Amino acid sequence: MLKPKGKLVILDQFKEGNPLILTLIQPIKLLLGWGKEYDIQELTQNTPFKIKKKKRFGKMEGTQLCVMEKNTT
Repeated sequence: MLKPKGKLVILDQFKEGNPLILTLIQPIKLLLGWGKEYDIQELTQNTPFKIKKKKRFGKMEGTQLCVMEKNTT
């Protein structure tokens, strides 16, 4: 639960880069236990959250710190 205008902060590996390459390497990453990457835009569709800030985090490509704010409407 978040208050209206509350902020949700997520640090995770999100899809970024060439979609074809990402699709091809995804099964290998899952096999190695590295988990699944998500499209942050897709995840926030049809939700009350709006992305306020996205910042690359660390040296791993795709690792981002996302700050989202809950819409009040």
